[in-house]
Amino acid sequence: MIFTLIRDEPKKFNPARRGYGMESTIDLRQRRITRNRHRMVFEEKDTDWCRMHFFAFRQKGQNADVSQKQFIFAGLNMDRVEAMHKRFLRHSIGMGIVLFLIGCGGIVTLFVFQAYRTAKSSLSKVKAFSDRVVETMPAGLITINNDFHVTLSNKSAWFILDAWVDNDSGRNSFAVPDEMINLAHDIKTNKKNITREIECVSRSMEIVLLDINASPVINDSGEISGFLFLFRDLTELKKLKKEVERNRRLAAVGKLAAGVAHEIRNPLSSIKGFATYFKERYKNSPNDLKTAEIMINEVERLNRSVSQLLEFAKSVPISKKEVSLSELLSHSIQLVQNDLDKKNIKTAVEIKTEKDCFTTDPDRINQILLNLYLNAVHAMDDGGILSLQAYDSENNFFIKVKDTGTGIEKNDLDHIFDPYFTTRPDGTGLGLAMVHSAVEALDGSISVESRKGEGTVISMKFPG
Repeated sequence: MIFTLIRDEPKKFNPARRGYGMESTIDLRQRRITRNRHRMVFEEKDTDWCRMHFFAFRQKGQNADVSQKQFIFAGLNMDRVEAMHKRFLRHSIGMGIVLFLIGCGGIVTLFVFQAYRTAKSSLSKVKAFSDRVVETMPAGLITINNDFHVTLSNKSAWFILDAWVDNDSGRNSFAVPDEMINLAHDIKTNKKNITREIECVSRSMEIVLLDINASPVINDSGEISGFLFLFRDLTELKKLKKEVERNRRLAAVGKLAAGVAHEIRNPLSSIKGFATYFKERYKNSPNDLKTAEIMINEVERLNRSVSQLLEFAKSVPISKKEVSLSELLSHSIQLVQNDLDKKNIKTAVEIKTEKDCFTTDPDRINQILLNLYLNAVHAMDDGGILSLQAYDSENNFFIKVKDTGTGIEKNDLDHIFDPYFTTRPDGTGLGLAMVHSAVEALDGSISVESRKGEGTVISMKFPG
């Protein structure tokens, strides 16, 4: 395709002649004169330089017709231009689509990234919250794998099972109790949750009563990948129940004793009077005199038991005042010093209190300590050490009485404060019962630790 540009008034074509304007050594004035001279010569010789060159001689010696006007027609093939234009258009459209898709992808990516950050933040908050709940919950929680190794536990579990933390790895290093492993075997067999009360032995060899709920941990394949144990310590609750039951029995015995003691005392006075009469009457008969003396001694022993029973049954009067704890404890030791010397029992008194005076009832404290001292003396027939410790904390003071005697059987520890429970042939079984009653009257608490053959430690806490 040829495009032709035609003007109504064609422009005269005057090409520059070769060599024109090339004299570089002539000054400006000379160049102007020379240019004018050449122009004049050109106009004289040929008024149309273009016609001289575009119309050659057709035949030798024949001149061209220079009277006609000549025109220049320029043509350009636009196929390549059109192809390039179409290519450019397609390229522009393609680039536009690509940029649009990139922009859309960027926007979608931005929304996805924002949603991911939001989900991750929410998940982190939920995980942190659940971790805090598990860590601070009052019940113990343990998960174990199929090899019975602990995979997760909280602080309550460490405390209940008396566990400890490995400083190197930072993980709990307590072993799974055998009772929990037995529950895991039962779960594998029955594939059901189990709820029951079990007794576990802690690291300090203490018996811990647990109310435990055991369940399997199921993975995505429906198989058991571990076991979860949720438990709480019932040891203190069990002790509290025993304490309530003991107080209930003591209250019932006290009411019964108060009525019976009065009825027994009157006949005892008559029997003692007749026994004294027969002792005087038959003082010349050795057999009758011995019989009368036995009657008097037995009546006096029975009267002491009745007096103790009455003292145990009636409410203990409390009269608190400021007393020096060190003087009070030293005085209580002196009251049994003769009994201690007879059995070659040494004493060790340790008093570490920030303040010396406390508000309490000194008579009741003396009564409590004397009963404990006498029990310790009876438990150390071959000598030993009677230790007395006292210390204070905040508004309370603590007293510990420790002996190195024969100790108490494990099965007897739950009954030592019961009335008439005794392991001594000559005991009445009211001494520790009265101690327990006096401690409660002073708003205190008492606990006993003992092992057979290793002695006994009695700890008491009193408000001061």
